[in-house]
Amino acid sequence: PGVELPSIDIDHHAVGWHAAGNAIKHGHRHIGLLQAVHPLAGDLASQKGFLDYIAKTSAQVTITTVLVDDESAAFDTRLRRLARSRQRPTVLFSNQLPPALRAIFILLQCGLQIPRDISLVVGDSHFLVDSVLPEITRYQRGHLQHAECAVRIAQALITGRRVGLKPRLFIPVFIAGSTLGPPALVPV
Repeated sequence: PGVELPSIDIDHHAVGWHAAGNAIKHGHRHIGLLQAVHPLAGDLASQKGFLDYIAKTSAQVTITTVLVDDESAAFDTRLRRLARSRQRPTVLFSNQLPPALRAIFILLQCGLQIPRDISLVVGDSHFLVDSVLPEITRYQRGHLQHAECAVRIAQALITGRRVGLKPRLFIPVFIAGSTLGPPALVPV
């Protein structure tokens, strides 16, 4: 209390905007959006950015929203149903890594190949992604920038110096992996 801490945040709107742009650029016209049942502010901003891009494009795009909740069985059922659908999305976007990883496992269990049958774009980066699944197309956040800023603030607070805090915005960097493949041919 009484200590003004800075706002260190990601431009989630930009993450969603660029994810939609990359999906469209790679020819995807049927897009799946993994959306949390209880979204955080960043999830909502990411979804808004995603939909804002879709609204401004001249391409005919359909969006399928897949609700993600804490009950994994319900999410798994939704994904299995989606995988069997004749009009399944050719790409899925998730602002967070955990539902994207869960989706990968379920879709692989359903016999789909990534990216041949379905591609993924993930707006959350974690060190495990780089070591386990480096091929996921994702946005890498400025973890080092966050850490350096936190250390600088902590040092100043501990030594009793006044901290001139300014909100900072860290823009994620898009990293195209092999998961952003061409849209699959889905029988109509």
